[in-house]
Amino acid sequence: MSAEAYRSREDDAAGGRIHVRIANTGDAPVAVTSVALDSPGFEAAPATRREVELGPGNRIDVEVEYGPVRCDTPSEPAYALIGVADRDGSPVRVPLAAPYDVLGRIHDSDCAAQDLARAVPVTLIPAAAPPEPTAPLPAQLVVSRERRRVTSGWTRSAAASCMRCTAHCPPPCGRARTG
Repeated sequence: MSAEAYRSREDDAAGGRIHVRIANTGDAPVAVTSVALDSPGFEAAPATRREVELGPGNRIDVEVEYGPVRCDTPSEPAYALIGVADRDGSPVRVPLAAPYDVLGRIHDSDCAAQDLARAVPVTLIPAAAPPEPTAPLPAQLVVSRERRRVTSGWTRSAAASCMRCTAHCPPPCGRARTG
């Protein structure tokens, strides 16, 4: 059997899932019962139940969830865990091909989103519902910044939208700034 990961537009919109294309490369039919992702870069997610008999040379695409990202671990090597009816209950572990670095790109994107959320927390505060059901729902978007020291010596001020030099710093963007 072979397995290949890909991401469709629907996967992008829904988030948290990919498609795994499973092909029966053997000479006998295989009764598939489930499919799951096994990657060190993501926490385990429940297997997708899919009961289908794949004849030799046949293939099927299955939506598979992936768990929260583990940013301290790479996404490879990855495997498809394929449940097969005539086995002892343990899934077949098939190397998962990932053309276009699908898992690596998802992993990097999810880790970048976590980093951004830690650095710049964003909160959406909904207001009272309008009297008309078709009217826009008002809300307040709050973007917070922490006071932190950057390695170059520049400090971000929570009250200001600019950076202020607290030590001998090179001028940003070719302009001299004084603190």
